[in-house]
Amino acid sequence: MSDSLFIPTIAKRQSLISRAIAFIAIVAVSLTSLVVWDSWQARQSELRQTEVLTANMARALTQHAEAAIGSTDNILAALVERIENVGMSNIQPAALKPFLMRRVAEQEIVSGLIVIDENAHPIINSHPNPPAGISYTDRDYFEHHRDYADRGPYVGPAVLSKTTQTWIITLSRRLEHPDGSFAGVMLATISLDYFRRFYEEFDIGQSGAIFLATDDGILLARRPFVESLVGTSISKGPVFNEYRSRGPVGTAMLVSRIDGTERLYSHRHGAIYPLLVAVAMSKADIYAEWRAETIRLVAVCVVIIIFISAFGIYLIYQINLREGIELRLRDAQRDLETMAAEDSLTGLANRRAFDVALKTEFDRAVRNRSTLALVMIDVDRFKQFNDLYGHPTGDECLSLIAKVIKSVPSRPADMCVRYGGEEMAILLPDTDTEGAMAIAERVRASVQLLNITHAANPERVVTVSLGVASIKAVLYQEKFTDLVKLADQALYNAKAAGRNQVCMSDVNGNAGCDSKKTI
Repeated sequence: MSDSLFIPTIAKRQSLISRAIAFIAIVAVSLTSLVVWDSWQARQSELRQTEVLTANMARALTQHAEAAIGSTDNILAALVERIENVGMSNIQPAALKPFLMRRVAEQEIVSGLIVIDENAHPIINSHPNPPAGISYTDRDYFEHHRDYADRGPYVGPAVLSKTTQTWIITLSRRLEHPDGSFAGVMLATISLDYFRRFYEEFDIGQSGAIFLATDDGILLARRPFVESLVGTSISKGPVFNEYRSRGPVGTAMLVSRIDGTERLYSHRHGAIYPLLVAVAMSKADIYAEWRAETIRLVAVCVVIIIFISAFGIYLIYQINLREGIELRLRDAQRDLETMAAEDSLTGLANRRAFDVALKTEFDRAVRNRSTLALVMIDVDRFKQFNDLYGHPTGDECLSLIAKVIKSVPSRPADMCVRYGGEEMAILLPDTDTEGAMAIAERVRASVQLLNITHAANPERVVTVSLGVASIKAVLYQEKFTDLVKLADQALYNAKAAGRNQVCMSDVNGNAGCDSKKTI
């Protein structure tokens, strides 16, 4: 096609596209403007109603939590007074235990009452058959009361009960001798199931959330329940950031750090105890009904737009089809190139990419009369590791080692490679033997510091052996494969010398191992 014909054709095609787009836009705006305002008002109304709802639930749940803690604390305060009037040394466990058991039976909230002496040993436990030999030295509440003379209640983090092996929230008070010295701890436990069952009664949608935490950010209870989160800190999460910036009461649309769900959160701090309660409904649940209605209205508009502008859309589609196909082909080609050059398990360059890079860097070294170094790395006794722990764990081990290897070289030209199996390598342009040995030792030490358990290895952790070689490439004297052979020989020497070390080999027949390990 000649230029004189081609240019008018382009102009005509662009004119058709412009007219089609303009027609579609006018029709779409005319129809959708009839429903946009009403839809937006309905959306805002849904949000305002949910803000009121979540704020009211947060207030109610805070009152419930403080009532639960408060009633439990009343029991604790009475028991502390009774025990201190008698004196810790004069307590008769056989007489007091039935009383504690009755108090637990009378209270749905309280799951256990324990009197702990100053040595962290339980002297009275309301459980009928508590396990023997329990010590509470490691418990947060015991350390708190031992180290601080505060006589008030202490809300501890959620922990697994040493008596029942179930999740509990602890509330405790300090016991003192007549002289004011530390005598022990009066402990009450509240089963986490108590709060879980209570929170399940609230309608917060499919993706809503409720949590109870201490005001320093330790999670006590949460719906939905995730056991691994119990007792962990959420102080850096969005709700606590909002609490610190806006005060004890607030409502905001936030994205959860736990599951990435965007929710409308209402939080409230306890008036008496150091507790923070938050109630949240997901943005998806809040706007579910509004979205359904909006979809129905939009669907009518879309159907009309489709029928009116079908021909225009078809023209635009045909024009853009070729461009889209070309773009996808370019993306596919780029993905294939990445897959061809990268090891999928470790993220390191693969053997194919290494072979190309080695030849390229060798040729560059010949031109520049510079040195080229190679570090070969092999995981010690990796077959035994796989036999002991399984191949999935072996794959995870290789991935961790690969991350270490990638973190050591600092220059863009340095190349980290998975050579094959458990063997890896680092190609170091413009690096002599001494420099390569230093890098190899850093890799060896860093891998050992991972402390990956390996029962079949003498060091009891995973280690690596490394072979180092470098050559100053001169045209017609060396081949790039010589570098691989030298590094492989050095690696063999490292394994023969006892593993977990760095050895070198050069073209002059020099060989040796570095005995100056950093660890």
